[in-house]
Amino acid sequence: MAYRRRVPIQNITGVAAGQTATIDLPVQRRYHGIMLHYTESGAATNQANTDAAIEEIEILLNARTQRKFSAAELRVMNAHHGAPFAFQNGLLPLYFSEPWRRTPGDEDFLAWALEGNGIESFQIRVKIAAGRTAPALAGRAIFDNARMSDGKPFPLGRIMTTRRRNIDVSGTGPRTLLDMPRNLGDLASLHCFENTNNDISAVRISVEQNEAYNLTRAQANAYLTAAGKVPQTGVFHAVMDDTGRAADVLPMRKNGGRDYVDELQIEFDMAAANNFTMIAEFHGGPL
Repeated sequence: MAYRRRVPIQNITGVAAGQTATIDLPVQRRYHGIMLHYTESGAATNQANTDAAIEEIEILLNARTQRKFSAAELRVMNAHHGAPFAFQNGLLPLYFSEPWRRTPGDEDFLAWALEGNGIESFQIRVKIAAGRTAPALAGRAIFDNARMSDGKPFPLGRIMTTRRRNIDVSGTGPRTLLDMPRNLGDLASLHCFENTNNDISAVRISVEQNEAYNLTRAQANAYLTAAGKVPQTGVFHAVMDDTGRAADVLPMRKNGGRDYVDELQIEFDMAAANNFTMIAEFHGGPL
């Protein structure tokens, strides 16, 4: 019988201030999420202390990075999905299947079905800042061992991966990116973490000179709010799949999937000449 299980994570090592904790997880599972619990001196940390303590979380398959972000960035990206995903003290939720999707099928579409799919290692690294007092890390894995109708494990199809980069800005007005990779999967969203709120006034995205997204900040926030999202202060969320449908991402392939698109252009209309950090989310195979 296949059902979701929520069990403690056993293999967590290297938890100490100024160190990177390592979590090694079994691969004979279909993962829906990992819930990490961070405490200091036995108490779950509040938002400010969690943000300060957890400098980076990195998720790897076969020793290759699939996602990387700070606790603060994770908190913001989760919270924009709505009130159920707002911060709770000490909790660091890593979602693989996505409970904010419209249907159960869409929710499980991006689950990490690792069993029988060439995945030999699944590891999470958590970098803890120096100077923290008695840090501790625990967690729960949420997974099942569901099978297809023929009894075989589900294939590892699309998963959500991220790439983070710093964007240098030299002046106000358009700041154009032409070097965004097109081989990481279909583009789901851009989360742009500003130096100061409202640094970015609009975002435009084109694929092979066909405009796919052109919204001001007010328009983007209004549409996200109408879709049940909660836009976060100091972040421009450019979301392709705000419908809640996993298929409503921006394709990076053409000709029936045989070729990558030739051009992806992203333009930021900068109201202030401040650098910012961008985390892009993709739907595709493991990186």
